[in-house]
Amino acid sequence: MVRKIILVALISIIMKNLFSCDMFALISKSGYNFANQDSIAGEFNDIFDYYDFIKERSDSLYQDDGYGIVTYINNSGISEPIQTWFKTGYDTWYGDGGVEPLDTAIESISDPGNETNIVLVHARNGTGGTGSHPFVFEFDDKFFTFMHNGAIGNSLKNRLMQYLGETWFDDHPSNWSGIYPDYSNFIDSELIFHYIMKHIIEQNDMQNGISVALNNRNVLGYDFYDMIFNARNVINFIISDGEDTFAFRNTYVIGSIHNLSYELINGEFFAIKTLDSSEHTIQQYEMVKFNGTDAPESLFVEEPLPVMLSSFIVNMQENYLNILWQTMSETDLSGWNLYKAIDPPDITIEYAYKINPELIAAEGNSNVPNEYLYIDESENDFGSTVHYWLESIEISGDSAFYGPIRFVIPEEEPLVDEGIGITILNNIYPNPFSNFAYINLQIKTGESGLLQLFNVKGQLVYQKQYLSASHQIIIDTSKFANGIYFCKLSTSSHKEIRKMIKIK
Repeated sequence: MVRKIILVALISIIMKNLFSCDMFALISKSGYNFANQDSIAGEFNDIFDYYDFIKERSDSLYQDDGYGIVTYINNSGISEPIQTWFKTGYDTWYGDGGVEPLDTAIESISDPGNETNIVLVHARNGTGGTGSHPFVFEFDDKFFTFMHNGAIGNSLKNRLMQYLGETWFDDHPSNWSGIYPDYSNFIDSELIFHYIMKHIIEQNDMQNGISVALNNRNVLGYDFYDMIFNARNVINFIISDGEDTFAFRNTYVIGSIHNLSYELINGEFFAIKTLDSSEHTIQQYEMVKFNGTDAPESLFVEEPLPVMLSSFIVNMQENYLNILWQTMSETDLSGWNLYKAIDPPDITIEYAYKINPELIAAEGNSNVPNEYLYIDESENDFGSTVHYWLESIEISGDSAFYGPIRFVIPEEEPLVDEGIGITILNNIYPNPFSNFAYINLQIKTGESGLLQLFNVKGQLVYQKQYLSASHQIIIDTSKFANGIYFCKLSTSSHKEIRKMIKIK
């Protein structure tokens, strides 16, 4: 009986090993690229060994759901900084008799004129959705790419989609056939990518954004941190913006089929791969940073940052500027300072001055979202541009700066008043909310609007009438009970309802 159990376990491990996505990434060191590479005898001694690795793994027996290649180009004369090739669809693999994009990609990578310096390749064993890795996300003139070795369940897919919301996918559509709100159309890995990108954008920093995303304890009630750092799902990934590349692993090092390791090849490039271990095995919960210049940097992102800032925004209400920020967590934090610069000659903090007379008290130690609001009542010239920086002060005395964020003060009298043609409830932020909710709406010229908030029992908790204009409203929700609320905007020609969620 014991032998039978052991045999079944071994077969299970072998089968999982055969049918798991595989990937590799190559990052050239400064002064090198992947053109005119020579083949060297032995295993994984040159770039061609990695091509052969993905050819072997993309097979009718292993990964038969296509493959993809993304490369970053270092030649400034080429308009697009990345190039992509994909073979997609179930029952497709390298060597199935069809056209092979990998062969075309290899020719491009070998072209000296392209100066390719980063290569990401993924062979897929699909569990849902159509398309392939690596995924591409363009933001702020940068191209971010992502590939994942592992899987998450439908419940978390749906929660990630709802956490991001419809507006997010309007602004950042799927690379493939994913359409909100049907999570089944999405590859799970693309939803993870979008979730991480949301935090990278909010943090304005790639490393901090990844850390905030992985440490999030409340994704619409789901503890993402617990899932990551107790290995409840396999979240091994590689992400790059063309300058920095990060490889993260949350799976066990011993007894896991989802391996991730790297090594330096011939002193010219770093190679990260799945399956059999290279020289350096990435440890559980370790993230390694590669930039082609310095030695790889080992990071353990489960170590708490003093502050995980999830948002920092400014809006105008009447004649005042409201500065709002939200933290995901705080550790040994004393308080905050705000700095302001009006039409500075250069957007640096040396031109800014502190506007809060006393330190703004922080929550201190918290692993739940906390919101802060500061009202800047100082006068600002019409048409001027204001920049704000936020400084966090730790109990130890250490500090860090965030920002700047920018706000343009409207002109006193617009040159043309074309009126407002439609009534619309534009945005509710943040959602989920905690102590404050920021609501952006506009009401059609000639009408007035009634804004109401109802709890899930249908009880009215907020109501106010607004005249025709664009409004940016801040509602104190600190005394609201946790749960679901409905925001309703009503005029004579329009009615609109949006769902809100209070958490604390």
